[in-house]
Amino acid sequence: MSIPDTIITKRLTLKPLKDSDADQIAKLANNINVAQNLGSMPHPYHLKDAQAWIKRQNDERGLDHFHFGLFGNGRENAKGVISVFNLRIAKPEYGFWLGELFWGQGFMAEAAIALRDFVFQELNAPCLLSKHLLDNPASGCVVEKCGLMEVERGQLWSPVRGKFRPSRTLKLERIDWERLKGL
Repeated sequence: MSIPDTIITKRLTLKPLKDSDADQIAKLANNINVAQNLGSMPHPYHLKDAQAWIKRQNDERGLDHFHFGLFGNGRENAKGVISVFNLRIAKPEYGFWLGELFWGQGFMAEAAIALRDFVFQELNAPCLLSKHLLDNPASGCVVEKCGLMEVERGQLWSPVRGKFRPSRTLKLERIDWERLKGL
């Protein structure tokens, strides 16, 4: 499996994070409004957390997952992260987070659409999944813009909240992606 170094969209460059991005990632992630919507991010989130996470993701890139930082095309600081995981079981799933300062500007939908197309075109995935907490409707809107449709309701653990929260799983089958793209 070949994961590209960059994916470029109209306004963004998606690329692996570097050690030098850790400070910005820590600043964006150390926000309760971001962390409470995620299933694995601790809060508070420190520089050492960002450094360790970036190192681990880069060391393991392509084994079962890959991650991209979202950068403006002028290579300003990172705005957030988008990830694809569960590659080994051929049911890729993506997740993402965006710094609160960048919410509501369409950045994540733009990144998610580009990554969706990569997963189907280059990885030849049979489907793409995503999960989100029901009290985080913005994430649901992002994946719905990508064509994913709800297939299941359930519960996801929220480490920041210390309890399970209602969630939903959305899915896009390859045949539906092909229809969406006019292929």
